[in-house]
Amino acid sequence: TEDYTFTVVAPPTCLAPTALTISNLTAATADISWTVPSPVPGVGYEYAVTTSSVAPASGTAIATTGTSVSGLTAGTTYYLHVRSECTAGSDYSFWTTRASFKYIAGDNCSSAINLGVLTSPLNGDTTGAANDYSIDCAFGNTSPDLFYYIDVPADFTLVIGQTVNGYDSENYVGYGGACPGTTQIACYDDADIQNTTWTNTTGSTQRVYWVQDGYFNETQFGTFTLAWTLTAPPIGITSFAPLAACASERNGTVVTLTGTNFTGVTSVELAGVSTPFQVISDTSIEVTLTASSTGGTFAVYNAVTSANSATAFIVNTNPPVADIYAPNGETYLCLPNTNTLDLNSDSNVGTWTSSNLDAATVSNIGIVSPVAEGSTV
Repeated sequence: TEDYTFTVVAPPTCLAPTALTISNLTAATADISWTVPSPVPGVGYEYAVTTSSVAPASGTAIATTGTSVSGLTAGTTYYLHVRSECTAGSDYSFWTTRASFKYIAGDNCSSAINLGVLTSPLNGDTTGAANDYSIDCAFGNTSPDLFYYIDVPADFTLVIGQTVNGYDSENYVGYGGACPGTTQIACYDDADIQNTTWTNTTGSTQRVYWVQDGYFNETQFGTFTLAWTLTAPPIGITSFAPLAACASERNGTVVTLTGTNFTGVTSVELAGVSTPFQVISDTSIEVTLTASSTGGTFAVYNAVTSANSATAFIVNTNPPVADIYAPNGETYLCLPNTNTLDLNSDSNVGTWTSSNLDAATVSNIGIVSPVAEGSTV
């Protein structure tokens, strides 16, 4: 035989709330609500959010049918308990307890995980996640799913895929429009371990989504490892002009680099020294030489890669020009009948000067013009 003890209590004078709902769940907050019973309780309600499925002895009084709660912790399982307050402080309905809930990062589009700020590879687990998306390419499913995204700049290449999988998964990759992307890049059930490679040729940055889902029904969930790489387009210097400059004329000389994928270049070096520059277009950069620039190869850099010119820029040294003296120590110099002296040179990089401008001047093409005959200097 078995013995039982029964306790008879007076029934509550009002009914418990129904349809307890959790919405706008974040890592720390949630909105809670419920449906008013009939008849409406005389005072209001009490609610409690706890980590136990057992109803508490009491809760927080509230007159409305919903509120926001804070202080939650991501990954912790919670229960919502609500009861009606029939008579102030003395008469309450039975508690209604909602099934457990917890915040899981990436559980829906609003909490999609940004892979761009994380390090590849990433270990994940769809256990406990909700079914928020049905993958059409695999004829639909009801499995738990997680959402990820990464911003791919124009001309960059994304390679993404699972490297480890602990259950029968399905995956969707897309971009454009709202999450999870209206333009499909890839969608597949098998094989679970494979990579998707996509180069962004749209001309602008695109947000690419990865949906980690399961095959067919709610029993397909578990652990996985997701890996990805984001590669910038290669920079290339195909040529530059001019090919050389005179040492005396280099300061302010503009050298135009021609190449590919110059958009986003952050620095330019000549012979290993940072040099002022301006990106004119994706295929053109103007580099301004300084008085201390030396010959060498050009190098261009962006945030992730670099490129060097195949040939070196040349800085030609100015040749020395011998002084002109009167013969035998004389104090005068005989000039042709034109009263000028033409000092033509095969070199085009020299600079003609006079040691005494009161006696004569020399033009930039080597024409000596003395003062008038008989002048005292």
